Amino acid sequence: MKLAFCIFKYFPYGGLQRDMRRIAEIAYSRGHDVDIYTMEWKSDYPIGISVHIIPVKGWTNHSRALLFSWKLKKIFNHKAYDRIIGFNKMPNLDIYFTGESCFAKHVAQKSIFFMRCLPRYFIFSWLEKQVFKKNSSTEILLISPKEKEIYQTFYQTNDTRFHFFSPAIELSPFDENEYIAARQKQRELYAIFPNKIWILFVASDYALKGLDRVLDAISIMDNEIHNTVVFSIIGDDNTSPYKTYIKKNHIKTRVDFLGSSDDVQLFMCGADLLLHPAKLELAGKVLLEALINRLPVCTTSVCGCSTYIVESQGGEVLPEPFSLIAFVETLKTILDIDALQNYKNKLTQYNINPSIYQSHQQLVTCIEKLAIPHNTDFYLDNYLMRYFPQEKHACINAVFSLKGKIFRQVKNRTTISTVIAEEEYFIKMHRGVGWREILKNITAFKSVALGAKQEYNAIREMKKSGILVPTVCAYATAGINPASIHSFIVTKKIATNMT
Repeated sequence: MKLAFCIFKYFPYGGLQRDMRRIAEIAYSRGHDVDIYTMEWKSDYPIGISVHIIPVKGWTNHSRALLFSWKLKKIFNHKAYDRIIGFNKMPNLDIYFTGESCFAKHVAQKSIFFMRCLPRYFIFSWLEKQVFKKNSSTEILLISPKEKEIYQTFYQTNDTRFHFFSPAIELSPFDENEYIAARQKQRELYAIFPNKIWILFVASDYALKGLDRVLDAISIMDNEIHNTVVFSIIGDDNTSPYKTYIKKNHIKTRVDFLGSSDDVQLFMCGADLLLHPAKLELAGKVLLEALINRLPVCTTSVCGCSTYIVESQGGEVLPEPFSLIAFVETLKTILDIDALQNYKNKLTQYNINPSIYQSHQQLVTCIEKLAIPHNTDFYLDNYLMRYFPQEKHACINAVFSLKGKIFRQVKNRTTISTVIAEEEYFIKMHRGVGWREILKNITAFKSVALGAKQEYNAIREMKKSGILVPTVCAYATAGINPASIHSFIVTKKIATNMT
């Protein structure tokens, strides 16, 4: 298959970005052709996979997101793909991997009415609606089951479009000797003495994942913990406002900003507690990575993976709405050597669901097997991609040059039966009906068949209703002027479908 993966931005430490790359790499390893489309790429390029940087100018994230989706529509209307898979919300996707929380719910929880009058609200709401609205055909891959009910509350999304998977991680836990060695080495490397409690915060978006909440709590507890606690932040974000906060509040507790790292697992082995009081988090795979490395966790219930914390008894989950006072009281209980050891003992005995190690493979299998009603103005199935150009206008010219048995021929419209590589097909070709035909039908109060698009859409709708219809193997439509639209539709010979 020829697959297109779409994501706004790629950077190596984002959970959604890592999922996208891993799924793309597995798809490529299975023999699929994979292209990635993005506005920005900050990493090495995956071997064998084409990365297309789409330049987009705009002052705001929402304006760039909208322009990016428009540019992709133009690209996909001229290039043939079997599957268009999005990792951010945008129109014209065949498949959407849900790595973001529901925007409509997020806005609904805000009491500030004027937010709903801003361009940001209209654009992100529209992008989300294109994926989840009731009459969309986009298939949805979910890693947090509770999100299904939320999206259906706002968009009445059909049940059959949701497909559930476990959150996926690639890390394998260390054995006992590896764990002890990694813990000792990491604590020595960062001068964390045995009597110190080492707390981690791991995130690429400090504000969204609650770093301000952690620093507020440390400020309140500073006199009690500054001699016993070391707090380290791992992740790439703007540190200036947080360093200013630390200085302004005269925080004495040691706080280290360590930047991004490829050795997060080693940090988790060396640390004693992970804090992740996120404000918005669909999954939070960092929680799973902590659990398999025996690192106790304190997080919020908004995180999809917080259910694993409850199940393992390997930490504490703060209820919503968030309370700083409750957070501080919870930390006072957790920051006890015996309590931390008890959590760690629970995690040592905990057997996490092994499906988390196979989830990426299962996602690729699902992408391969889903029956996709394509959303673009150009489609070639995997078989015909070998015989026709994968650029729309060149493909239209190639199809229009085909010869075969003529079944019907009227002005500017021909239906033929032909053989392509020993397979029999029906091809209907439209060369534009002309303004005279359009006006004639309008004055007679009749609908005008401008091209193959009506037939293509009719077949899609009948197939959705379970009606036996010919299999569409290729389709294209080109042109803006309704009188001169050129289009075609290729189906398997009907007799073949009906047996």
